[in-house]
Amino acid sequence: MASRLPSSRFPVIILASREVAGFVLTETGYLPNQKLDKHSHDSACFVVVIQGTFTETYREKTRSCAPSSVIFRPPEELHADHFHDAGGRCLTIDISARRLERDDTHSVMPNDSADFRNPFLAAITARLYHEFREADDASRLAIEGLVLEMMAEASRCIIRDADGKPRRVERAKEIIHEQFSADLSLSKIAQMVEAHPVYLAREFRRRYHCTIGEYIRRRRVQSACRQLSETDLPIVEIALNGGFPDQSHFSKTFKRLMGVTPTQYRAAFRLR
Repeated sequence: MASRLPSSRFPVIILASREVAGFVLTETGYLPNQKLDKHSHDSACFVVVIQGTFTETYREKTRSCAPSSVIFRPPEELHADHFHDAGGRCLTIDISARRLERDDTHSVMPNDSADFRNPFLAAITARLYHEFREADDASRLAIEGLVLEMMAEASRCIIRDADGKPRRVERAKEIIHEQFSADLSLSKIAQMVEAHPVYLAREFRRRYHCTIGEYIRRRRVQSACRQLSETDLPIVEIALNGGFPDQSHFSKTFKRLMGVTPTQYRAAFRLR
């Protein structure tokens, strides 16, 4: 039988919690192979996977959740979770009714349940988690802005997915996700999807609001985030695995996109 849980109460380990401008951020820990029976929460919320993997069932559907992925759940949505062998950690952002009354929040709220594996969202949520762990006055302002930025990017993802994407542009994105560590270039990708490079560059930027080169860099950094949080591989090896020429180039790119160094990210996102 399904239970109904307030979003601020979980049958799990609460590691930290903060309330900022009508958003309640809670970091929770989960044991290896822990199962949460079907339940719902009062508030709409976003869930950022920090560490570990789990499977969630909802509305007779299933989604797989891994580090850097983001889930949006509307209020009262029934769901059940099964964490895998390593357990996990998540950052949940509950949106209070008071906050929902504000126009700036309503305008960027998704309308339905959704999950995202997006390098832009991964960068935003990494910065959000970093600020969540900074217990100072400045972090409160940063957290509010980053939560709204996260919500806006999630809404853009939904709009882009609903839009009729040209198959060649979509295939180019798939190639980047499959071969991001390879020596990719605009001309090579254009050749693989049988499109003119000028057309592909223009349409890709129109659809995803960035160049192909920037998307590749973000995808490489997203992969590095997972290796930093889940493995003990040396940073130089992670850099080379991701297609970066050396550790220095990787570290500079990582800091620019994520707001922290690879070492700082590893320290923050590993299980304590």
